[in-house]
Amino acid sequence: MSCTRNLFVAALGVLLLAGCSAPADPAPSPTPTQPFALAIDPAAVLEELGPLPPFEEPSAERLAAYRQTVADLAWASVSSSYPDAVRFTGQATYLPNTEANAAARACLADQGLELPEGGTDDQALVKASTLARYTCTQQFVDEGGPGLSETQAAYLYDYQTAFVLPCYEDTGHPVVTPPIDRDEYIAKWPFQFWSPVPSRIEMMTVEYDQLELMCPAVPEEWG
Repeated sequence: MSCTRNLFVAALGVLLLAGCSAPADPAPSPTPTQPFALAIDPAAVLEELGPLPPFEEPSAERLAAYRQTVADLAWASVSSSYPDAVRFTGQATYLPNTEANAAARACLADQGLELPEGGTDDQALVKASTLARYTCTQQFVDEGGPGLSETQAAYLYDYQTAFVLPCYEDTGHPVVTPPIDRDEYIAKWPFQFWSPVPSRIEMMTVEYDQLELMCPAVPEEWG
C-alpha cells in the first residue's frame, strides 16, 4: 500500500549507425508526454479503509460547538487589533451563505462604514469599519456546519496519514509537521489546524498542481 515510487520512465538516447563508416549524431531525447500518474491506489484505499462514510447532519451539540468556535475566532481576530472593542452578544440570524453575506453587506452599508476602493489612511475609519463589519457578520451568520461528520473526519485522517503522507514522502515532499492525535483531529474538525497539504506559497503553482495529481489530499470521490 505504499505509493508508487517509479513515477516517470527515463528516456534513453539512441545512437543510429550509418553503415560501417561512422556513427551518426545521436537522436534528440524525446520530450516527456506522459501525464503525472496517480500515486495512490484507490483499490488499496478501499481495501484498508473501506468505502467512504455517507454524509450525516451534525448533531445539535456539534453544530452549536462549531458556531461557537467560529464566533470565538472572529472575536479573537478583532480584539487582538482593538482591545477596547465590545464583543457582540446579541441574537444571531442564521441564513444560507449567499443570504448571510448579502445581509451583512447591507448592514455595513446602512452604517455608511464601507471602506473606499483602494483603501484609506484614515485609521479611525478603518477601525470603525472593522468593528461594524464584525458586528454585522455576527448578526447574519452562515447557517452551514462543520462540513464533515465525525465519521468522515476520522476517515479523512486515516486516509491522509496512511496514504497521503507516504505518497508525499515517496515523491520528494516530506511533511515537516507531524500529524496531531487522531481523536484531537476528529474532535476539533475543521479547526484542527493540521493538514499535510503544503501551502501554495511554499511551492511553485505547477509543482503544487503536479503533487495534487499524484497524491490527492482527499479521496477522489470527495475531490
